Amino acid sequence: MLIFTLFPQRKFTSLIRIVFFIILFSFGNGYSQNLLTNPGLDVAGVDCTMDNGAFDVAPDGWGKIYTPDRSTETQRTWYIVNAPRPASPSGGCYFGFRMFGATQEGIKQNVTLVGGVQYSFSFDYLIESRPGLPPCAPQTEIKLDGTVVATVPISSVENVWERPVVTFIAPTSGSFSFEFVAKGTCQNTWNFVDDLVLEVTDPDTDGDGNPNISDPNPLVATAVDDNVAAMVGGSVSIDILANDDYLDNNDPNNLGTTSITQIGGSANGVVAFDASTGEMTYTPIVGEAGSSVTIIYQVCNDESGVLVCDDAIVTIVVADNIIANDDTVTINSNTGGNSINVVNDNDILNGNGVALGVDVMVTTVADPNPGDGVSFDSSTGEVTIVPNTPPGDYIITYTLCSIATPLVCDDAIITITVVPAPNGTITGHLYSDLNDNSTQDIGEPDLEGVDVNIIDINGIEQTVTTDVNGDFMANVPVGATVVDIDNTTLPLGSIQTEGTDPTTVNVIGTGITVEENNGFIVIADVDDEIVVYTGISPNGDGINDQFRIVGLDNFPNNTLQIFNRWGVKIFEEDGYEQSGAKFFEGISEGRATMGKNKELPVGTYFYVLEYENASGINMSKAGYLYINR
Repeated sequence: MLIFTLFPQRKFTSLIRIVFFIILFSFGNGYSQNLLTNPGLDVAGVDCTMDNGAFDVAPDGWGKIYTPDRSTETQRTWYIVNAPRPASPSGGCYFGFRMFGATQEGIKQNVTLVGGVQYSFSFDYLIESRPGLPPCAPQTEIKLDGTVVATVPISSVENVWERPVVTFIAPTSGSFSFEFVAKGTCQNTWNFVDDLVLEVTDPDTDGDGNPNISDPNPLVATAVDDNVAAMVGGSVSIDILANDDYLDNNDPNNLGTTSITQIGGSANGVVAFDASTGEMTYTPIVGEAGSSVTIIYQVCNDESGVLVCDDAIVTIVVADNIIANDDTVTINSNTGGNSINVVNDNDILNGNGVALGVDVMVTTVADPNPGDGVSFDSSTGEVTIVPNTPPGDYIITYTLCSIATPLVCDDAIITITVVPAPNGTITGHLYSDLNDNSTQDIGEPDLEGVDVNIIDINGIEQTVTTDVNGDFMANVPVGATVVDIDNTTLPLGSIQTEGTDPTTVNVIGTGITVEENNGFIVIADVDDEIVVYTGISPNGDGINDQFRIVGLDNFPNNTLQIFNRWGVKIFEEDGYEQSGAKFFEGISEGRATMGKNKELPVGTYFYVLEYENASGINMSKAGYLYINR
């Protein structure tokens, strides 16, 4: 629908014209402004108060349609005559055009319009018939790119300046050729125009406070959904009005006042809106980590006198919050070993403990000195120290990431302190078990001067010697330690009645570790030519399993007999200790009351040895023999 207004004749003095000009072109909000260039239709270099008119020209910044004419306050181009009509209300040049046969005359220029927005066009208008010709009723119209969008009402009063107004709605947004032309069939009457104004009828059609000229959707107030990422433990801010039609209150172009409120959504954290900046700030809670939450907001503006509102949804993806805490590990340099799982021990995901390989993963490990004996296993979360790693501090850094959100990561530093192995004290005691009862009784002497070999957990050997009390002592690293008595330093013919040799003892780092009591009985008969060991322990350990007579190998003519305590002979051998001879190993060779090849029981037996010495003299030696298994 076309809307127009005809203003009655106006007669202005120069002062009134100036005031009108100021009112017409001064617009407080900066948007109800004239979209036309050179609306006064002036021409550079021309004094429109006194110069002659011109034919077939266009004002500066305008184009001509066929042959419009320029007139001045004193002349018309098409007929030289003193102007009996009043000058243009705004003064200066004005232009005339008419139908030239079937051809439309007029002027044009390009303008940028917003689709769907209503515009008004007004101008100073005077008609005048050509002298000597019958008058007619001229008409004018407005075209955009050749399409008529408005027709100016017909005026029948000549030589009177009027100011009609027409309105139209821009069909689309863009640049158009704005064409102001004569129409109809009237050729004898001219249209004189001046002071053309094209402006937006309502600078904010949809009432959202955003002027049409800058409003992406000038006909419908529109709020657009937003998306943002957040993390538990922090806040996120987003300008939710940046993609809406609405302007924040700090924007000087805002024609009203904007307000923002939350009207719904699933978010349970803290929401804050700032209408002065258009920002929304959200602080998620722990339970929202790893999920998406929504905030539905309503934005309104009061520019139209009532609130014009629209709703939009902000979707917030709350990422996992991961905290990889630094760790300290202390491991013995001597023994080495593995730490606990340092990841599961104190790292945190969304406020809870983590499970390596289930909800978190180690993506990178930074070890400045690989191969130094200290390493970190990214699959188990354990630090490993190989035995005998040099003492000192070692640093390894790892990056821990959420499996569900791999970009959510944190770093932790593991400080590994490798400490020297603590030493412990080991002690033991040796004595003579004279009565062979595996206990040191009163009066049984201690064994002094016996060497004891100590081999610690690192394989390092040291030898200590028993003191006057039969005691030995050694300082060794904690751990498994071997104690081995040097039998060559025991009294000749000694066999062990209490304790085990060698033996392994686990040395601890506090107090004194007591190995055990070691009792020995001397079971050897010694004279100038031979040594008879009077005890055997035939248990198959390779130690003292045979009855040996040292030196007898030098006297091949000999006979050895062994009897039990009832006088029954259980063993006899000629040439004992000679090559090929049998040794007595606690096995019966008897044929009477004792079964042959039967192991003899523990106990005391009797031996009789006859031999010829180096001088050819027959010698005889007898004594007790003890069997202990």
